[in-house]
Amino acid sequence: MKNVLIVIAAAMMFVGCKTTAKGKNGVVYNSAVEYNDYIVTKQTDLVKQIIRFSKEAQDGDLTAAGRTVDDAVSFSDKAITDIEGMPEWKGNTTMRDNAVNLFKFYKEIFARDYRRILEMKGDNQLTPEEESEYNKMMANITSKEGDLDKEFKASQQSFAKDNNMKVLENDMQKKIDEMK
Repeated sequence: MKNVLIVIAAAMMFVGCKTTAKGKNGVVYNSAVEYNDYIVTKQTDLVKQIIRFSKEAQDGDLTAAGRTVDDAVSFSDKAITDIEGMPEWKGNTTMRDNAVNLFKFYKEIFARDYRRILEMKGDNQLTPEEESEYNKMMANITSKEGDLDKEFKASQQSFAKDNNMKVLENDMQKKIDEMK
């Protein structure tokens, strides 16, 4: 599983100006910081599941890895609903919408690709065909994830700029970088 490349936007902390908005998800956001952090907290929680899955699969604990996949699909589904229920922030939905796209991608790779990886690892020996399939899968995941990640990062930085916030990198990015 060392070859699994998982890249997400660095979880960020912000300092910014005050406004209040309530979403269909029932959450009240008192500042741009709270709005951003709502997304980043969900993203950080999902990254922890990705890291756990990678470790479990690499260690050969396929039962635990399967449970992690199930948990991640469920978590992603709920996160998508919650984030879609966020209001616009000062007329802007770009960061929220890009976060939804990223979570939909993660849900899809957990539900389809990571389950397939577990199937292939089930007999502890990848056939040449499975190895080729695995490599193509990883290349596709990395490419699509990179594109979605760039869009999210750009929208997050624009959100920070528009709301006079300072962007700080979180330690979670170090853990992701260590997986490469």
